[in-house]
Amino acid sequence: MRIKKILNNNVITFESSSGEDNIAMGRGIAYGKRVGDEVEKDKIDNIFVPDSTMKDVTSLIESIPYEYFQIADKILKYARMVIAKPINSRAILFLADHIYGAVERAKEGIFLKTTLYWEVKRFYKDEFLIAQYGLDLIKEELDVKLDNSEAAFIALNLANSMNNNSADLYQTTKIMKEIIDIIRREFMVELQEDSVNYYRFINHLKFFSSRLVSGQTYSDNKDDDLLEIIKYKYVNSYKVAVKINGYLERNYSYRLSNEEILYLTIHIERIIYRTGD
Repeated sequence: MRIKKILNNNVITFESSSGEDNIAMGRGIAYGKRVGDEVEKDKIDNIFVPDSTMKDVTSLIESIPYEYFQIADKILKYARMVIAKPINSRAILFLADHIYGAVERAKEGIFLKTTLYWEVKRFYKDEFLIAQYGLDLIKEELDVKLDNSEAAFIALNLANSMNNNSADLYQTTKIMKEIIDIIRREFMVELQEDSVNYYRFINHLKFFSSRLVSGQTYSDNKDDDLLEIIKYKYVNSYKVAVKINGYLERNYSYRLSNEEILYLTIHIERIIYRTGD
């Protein structure tokens, strides 16, 4: 690997076998080096492949102290141990940038809050657990204690790096919260968040909300006959599903298909009336 450009002592660019400019990171990999010199592969911690949607990425990397990339790398390695999902190769940049910004704000006594803290904690449990590990790591390595709200921001950052579509996770989480609030209000109950049915429902909502935000539709697959049976069998759950449909239509201009109403009704029935499962 030959150096094409030196960004700083820890970051260089090089030309890949396909002729594209890639970025390599590693503590001191460019120290004492010049353009055209070889870089020892065992000194490289990460290779970053920019895409056409990312402008001025080298300037962004140069603006972030290298220790933040090291912290982000440790968090992502821990994430790979906890969650068996592929992580976007660009995740280290976005995570390092977020942590750097959060730490700089904390030094000035500025702590951002999110209204979706509890929803993120509930809907993205594994990511939130990893984020808490990240806060402990930041305190240990930088001696900066971030507010607990940062765990929600980091969790969303992680979830986004594992997300295969372009949906805005903050918006999808907001929609999930609104749907669950309607269910709680209509049935006047607190949902059992440790139940299997609740876990299944949350997964269903993640995919559904992602489709809504991405503007994707879901075909009916001719389940009208089954819906006719279900709406009489699960009367209360069906009524709430219809209320949710009305809410989404008014606020997001999205009308549920019959199949989506069917699945939503079944999930509501399970989390309300089959709490022992």
